[in-house]
Amino acid sequence: MIGTVLFLIIDNEKRKQVTQKNDINNLLSKNNFPQNKLFLPISTYDSGIVIDDNNERIAIISRKNLTLSIYEKPTILSVSVEHHYQVEQTITSKKSVNVGRAVAGGLLFGGVGAVVGGLSGKSSSKIVSNNNYLNSTITIYTTNIYLPEISLVFDTKTISEMIVDNINLMINRAE
Repeated sequence: MIGTVLFLIIDNEKRKQVTQKNDINNLLSKNNFPQNKLFLPISTYDSGIVIDDNNERIAIISRKNLTLSIYEKPTILSVSVEHHYQVEQTITSKKSVNVGRAVAGGLLFGGVGAVVGGLSGKSSSKIVSNNNYLNSTITIYTTNIYLPEISLVFDTKTISEMIVDNINLMINRAE
């Protein structure tokens, strides 16, 4: 019973994704946008972007309400990308036992002195940092006074850099 319900939920979610993709493709076709440079984040509610090299324009796709905001080349000022990382630090400590101090502590104060003397050796710590990639934010700067910046979040570094490179090529292309 639980397996059947779970299957129906997963199957329904897949159908929604296929329907949304078809709706997006229809929206792009109506506005004469190519579908080969369509970039959508994994989340079904985030905005996506499509780049039309031939007509020198881009469109931001709102996946939530299936609308396009079209920006022609003259309205795009610049584009940037910022990569986000999560830094994890691991600290390992190591304390060495000093035999000479243990002997001296034992001679002066007996068994307890030997233990304390042995543990009074040098300690060392080592900090290891790991940078784990989280996502990238692409910011497109426009001449639109109501929306001068458009930010899109992607979870793949190479795709976000490819988008920025394509937009920069379009902006810098001679008339």
